Amino acid sequence: MISHIVKNSAVDPESRATKPVPWSDGSRNALEAMKDGGTLSVAVRGDGERVLLDVGDTGPGIDPAILGNVFDPFFTTKEAGTGLGLSIVRKIVDQHAGDVRIVSRPGEGTHVLVAIPMGREKPSGPAV
Repeated sequence: MISHIVKNSAVDPESRATKPVPWSDGSRNALEAMKDGGTLSVAVRGDGERVLLDVGDTGPGIDPAILGNVFDPFFTTKEAGTGLGLSIVRKIVDQHAGDVRIVSRPGEGTHVLVAIPMGREKPSGPAV
């Protein structure tokens, strides 16, 4: 397992390193949610069949009333948000036959969980 934790760090969520890909959109949202500091954790591991990514934070969590909308295109709670980040993440993950979900507890934080099947090498030789 690869794991990295950032605590109370001043990270620019608009940096080039945080464009909409499964690991960066979740981390950008987490950093923006933890206005007063907190812990951002990123863990990647394999289970033999899939690559599993967990981006978590200790922010305020997501209101259960809107949790079902967070993957909808153009849904946002941010003044300057486009509402496209998580919908793009879902599309990318879907295109790789994966799964993405969010687990959030108000007052405790949020985890974005991504599972993508591991690629398999194609056998060499003529097609049968």
